[in-house]
Amino acid sequence: MSGEQPVRLFLVRHGNTFAEGETPRQVGKKTDLPLTEKGEQQARRMGLWLCKTGILPEKIFAGCLQRQQKAAQIIAGQLEPPPLVRTGDDALDELDYGAWEGLTSAEIEAQWPNQYRQWNESALWPADIFGGSCANRLLLIEEWLQDLRRDCRPGETVVAVSSNGIIRFFCTFVPGMFERISAERQMKTLKVGTGNYCEMQILPDCLSVVSWNQVPPPEPEAGR
Repeated sequence: MSGEQPVRLFLVRHGNTFAEGETPRQVGKKTDLPLTEKGEQQARRMGLWLCKTGILPEKIFAGCLQRQQKAAQIIAGQLEPPPLVRTGDDALDELDYGAWEGLTSAEIEAQWPNQYRQWNESALWPADIFGGSCANRLLLIEEWLQDLRRDCRPGETVVAVSSNGIIRFFCTFVPGMFERISAERQMKTLKVGTGNYCEMQILPDCLSVVSWNQVPPPEPEAGR
């Protein structure tokens, strides 16, 4: 309804799944890696920041992957009262990277130079490589947002733990944003670092961006 406060949405990318010194590989929906110790620390840092700033979500959502679910549970564990945690949301799952799954950036670029460049620069969906379709992934996000519009109170805060490949597609629901960045081949500017967050507002017929790819402050050192 007009004049009501929008739902406040924090999109959080799960933390690290590769340990220091490991070579990162393309990890999608079909590779269910756990969080590393640093990844758990990143989730805890997010929860502590929410608590200290008085941002108390009533619900935390996550996809089906253990790295997403574990991060959501750790975040919730830092909050009082603890929010409802709902996992298994298909809309928040990572993409199915198909033949790219498990390969390094160098390996992908060597075999699919044009598709890899177009995906990174303009998010041009490589339909002959990825599983599923771009249209279906966008529909899942749209339906998930509609559920929030229906079920959340005006001004309510929710957290969604997802992965980088999905989070940037939320920008398609911000009028003109995704198209402009894609046309300018600047899609890398939408990349969200592990453990970082984006704040958005859920408006009646679109989204708006409050902040993007923000780093929660580090945990205080012991004794301070």
